[in-house]
Amino acid sequence: MFVTHSADEAVFLGSRIVVLTKSPETVALDLPIPLPRGDIDAEELRDSREFAELRAQVAHAVKAAAAP
Repeated sequence: MFVTHSADEAVFLGSRIVVLTKSPETVALDLPIPLPRGDIDAEELRDSREFAELRAQVAHAVKAAAAP
């Protein structure tokens, strides 16, 4: 497990992403990341439609969770 504030980093490195709300902390998003791992070109992965969709989902959840 690691903590990041970067949607790109979370999607690129994670196999599962959990976004928490402000206090009291609750789970706003629990998202498995079904991207291929192993022998794949990092730039190709970051340019893929799947990566962009997951990144957008995570960014939206983070923004919504941070709203007052």
